[in-house]
Amino acid sequence: MKMTAQEYARRVQKAGPHSPLLADCLWAFCVGGGICLLGEGLRQLFLRQGADAEAAGTLTSCTLILLSAVLTTLGWYQKLAAKAGAKRLWLVHYSPMITDPEEELAQAQSLFPAAECGYDGKSITLQYEEAEE
Repeated sequence: MKMTAQEYARRVQKAGPHSPLLADCLWAFCVGGGICLLGEGLRQLFLRQGADAEAAGTLTSCTLILLSAVLTTLGWYQKLAAKAGAKRLWLVHYSPMITDPEEELAQAQSLFPAAECGYDGKSITLQYEEAEE
């Protein structure tokens, strides 16, 4: 189906949920800034404890990964995805320890039912409801 850019924009506006741009930008800024602030705070803590710059960076990354695992266990990431209005979740960037991502899918779906495994070249076609006129 061919459509003009204006028709496409009109359909997206009609089909998509209302998104308060300023509030969304502020939310993204605060969440992203908070993560950066936490990371830099951890890095400075490790440096003060005597770690060299490379070790401090590694320890910071490991600590943030551990914290992410804890937050996932507590269900906070799922709440964040729900607040953002996520309809699907593609699992990507698998650990080298995971030889078959499909084996881990059930666990991910227990936390976010619309989770699915991503792979190189995966794509979807967005479907829009036809405008009722």
